[in-house]
Amino acid sequence: MESTPLMKDEQPPPTNPAYPPQAPPGYQQAPYAPPQHVVSMQSLRFTENPVQLRCNTCGQDVVTRTMYTPGLMTWLIVGILFILGIWPCCLIPLCVDGLKDVDHVCPNCGTKQGSYKRLS
Repeated sequence: MESTPLMKDEQPPPTNPAYPPQAPPGYQQAPYAPPQHVVSMQSLRFTENPVQLRCNTCGQDVVTRTMYTPGLMTWLIVGILFILGIWPCCLIPLCVDGLKDVDHVCPNCGTKQGSYKRLS
């Protein structure tokens, strides 16, 4: 077996390494706890109810304010009622929150955080 020459400032490996190194008598070592990193990924599923989240803009933990806006489902029902000849009632879906899309807004800074679409 051929040994390789040592480079300058290189120490030879120990012949009998003690692994792990022994602590001196009377030394109490604290149990190892790995560092905890909290990664916040907002993969929330928005519904028609307010949700609790951390605002992307102001950084505050908030419960969103919900705002109802007419969406695809609302206008589809308006069109169907109009085509069926029920035109006096065709604007009623514009007054029903249960048929509208829901936008989630931060109550502190007013930025839109997400939305819930009845039909996509």
